[in-house]
Amino acid sequence: MTKRNGTELITGVITLVLAAAAAVLFCLSYTTGYYIFGQMNSGLIALLLGAGVVVGVAAIVLRGKFADKFWPKLLTFAVTALLAAAAMLLIGDRVEGIGNCIITDYDSGHGGEEAIYMSLAASILLLAGVVYNIIGSFAQDKTEEPSAGRKIAGAFIWGVTALAVLLGVILPTANLVGGKSAAGGAADVSGGEGGVYMISFNANNGNVEGMPKYQFLCSDFSGILAADSRFFVDVSLTLDGNGHYTLFTDSYCVDNGARCVIGDDTGLGLVLTMNAEGAYTENDDGTVTTSVPDHAVFEMGTDTYSAQMKGAVQMNVNGSDADGVYDSNDEPAVLDFVPETVWTLSGEEIVNYRNAASGGVYTVSYNVNNGNAEDMPDYQFLCADFSGMVAADSRFFVDVSLTLDGNGH
Repeated sequence: MTKRNGTELITGVITLVLAAAAAVLFCLSYTTGYYIFGQMNSGLIALLLGAGVVVGVAAIVLRGKFADKFWPKLLTFAVTALLAAAAMLLIGDRVEGIGNCIITDYDSGHGGEEAIYMSLAASILLLAGVVYNIIGSFAQDKTEEPSAGRKIAGAFIWGVTALAVLLGVILPTANLVGGKSAAGGAADVSGGEGGVYMISFNANNGNVEGMPKYQFLCSDFSGILAADSRFFVDVSLTLDGNGHYTLFTDSYCVDNGARCVIGDDTGLGLVLTMNAEGAYTENDDGTVTTSVPDHAVFEMGTDTYSAQMKGAVQMNVNGSDADGVYDSNDEPAVLDFVPETVWTLSGEEIVNYRNAASGGVYTVSYNVNNGNAEDMPDYQFLCADFSGMVAADSRFFVDVSLTLDGNGH
C-alpha cells in the first residue's frame, strides 16, 4: 500500500464518519418539532447527504481496490461536491431560523434553538469532511518518511477533527440537555414559590371602586362597602407552591375601633366567612388562575343590623337565608360562590383579581413549534383556512387575541 493510498483511505474514512454524524444531527433537528421534513430545501439536502455517504463508501472501496487507477479519484471529487452543496443548502435553509432563534430568541422553548444548533453543527461537520476529502485528494504518492510540512498537515487534520467533534457534537448536545433542564426546572416550580396574599375592601381603604362585582361569598357586597364604612371584606389567598390554593374570605363590621361580634350591643355582629380550596396554575403573564374549588364551606350568622343587611343583598344558598354552615359536600351551590379567578399578585398583596369568565384578554398562537397545529380549528379568523399551512411550514404562525370587556362585547 503506497503512502498516497493510505492517506486517502484515512481521510476518506474520516470524511465518511463526519458526513454520517452530520446526517444524524440533521435528522435529529426534526425531532424537536421545529422543522417539517420537506420544508424549503430539506428534501434536497437529505438527498445530497445520502448520495455523499454512498459515494464516499464507494470511493473508499474503489480507491483501495484500484489504487493505481485515476478514474476512482473522480469519486473523491464527487464526494466533495455533494457534501459542500449539502452544507451550503443547509446553512441557507436555516438563515431565517438563525435570525429568529439566536438573535431575537423568538422561538425559545419551542425547539427552534435546538434545531438551529443541530443544523449548524451538521453544517460544520460537513465542511470539515470536505476539508479532509480535499486534503486526501492531494496526498503525495511517496513512500519515504513524511516531511516536516506533511507532519504539520497531519497535525492539522487531527486538530480539525477535534474542533469538529467539539462544535458538532458537544455544543449542540449541551444546549439540548440544558434546554430540557431549564424546562424541567420550570415544571418543578410550577405555581410559583407560594405564599400568602391579602387584600381588604373598605371605603376607608379607598379601593371599593376596584372591588369586583362578584364576591367569594353568596352575594355582592360592593354596595354595602360603599355605603357603610364600618363594613370590611378581607380576602386571603394562600398558594403552597405545588399547585394547591386555600382561599379565606372574612366579612365583618368595625365600630369604635373594635370588631363587632354577634350578641354585642352594637347590633352589627355577623359571621360571614368562606373557606375554599382547589388547584391553581401560574400564567405566562405573571398572574395566577385559581380553579373553581374542589371544596368550599360558607358560614353565615347575623345579628340585628347585619340581618337587615343580609336581606338587602339577598344572601342565600339554594334559596335559603337561614344562619348556619353550608358545606359544598351537602350544598354544591356553594361552589358557585367561588368562580375561576385570575389574580395579579405583588409582594404579599393581591393587586387585582377578576372572574376568569367575566372579561380579559385571551390569546393563543397556532404553530407546529407550539405543538398545537392539530388542535387548530378548520376555520380561522382570517379570510381562509390556514390549518394546513400552519402544520406544514414551521415558519408560519397564526395568533388569535380575544378581548372580552365583561359587558357582552
